[in-house]
Amino acid sequence: MKKNILAVLLVVSLLSFLIDKKALFLLAGYRNQFLTSLMLLFSNELLLIALFLIVPSLFLWKNKKDKIMLLFSTFISAYVIVQAIKFLIGRLRPYELFQISPILTETTYSMPSGHATIIFAGIPFIFKNFKKTRSVFLIFAVIVSFSRLYLGVHYLSDVLVGIT
Repeated sequence: MKKNILAVLLVVSLLSFLIDKKALFLLAGYRNQFLTSLMLLFSNELLLIALFLIVPSLFLWKNKKDKIMLLFSTFISAYVIVQAIKFLIGRLRPYELFQISPILTETTYSMPSGHATIIFAGIPFIFKNFKKTRSVFLIFAVIVSFSRLYLGVHYLSDVLVGIT
């Protein structure tokens, strides 16, 4: 089952390259002040860091320090891998190539989305250890990933490759 999901994500990621530009312009047409404020909130690194500190703190409270180290090493590994791939691929941000005004700008390359990669790297851990609230974490991860598209700093394929 897990292999099937990964295979589907991989195929969808590859196909998304075909509609990257259309998806960008489509989302740009739906921008408004309320959604922009909400997407900026979900894209904020401080919010993500706070979430990553709160969840491990819950395990510390339960005296499970080994799980905290596993979670932190997962996030650190994901970050290092993302930075290496960004450097190797060197894909420019959408606003650098197309006439789309970004809501915010970034200083690194585009592929893959670091936000999507890092937050989805923690999803298996969350699913295993937080069975009652895992759907909340999954929804949060999807919104964070979507925010990167909405804000114009990533292509659809960047986000889908990051999730994969």
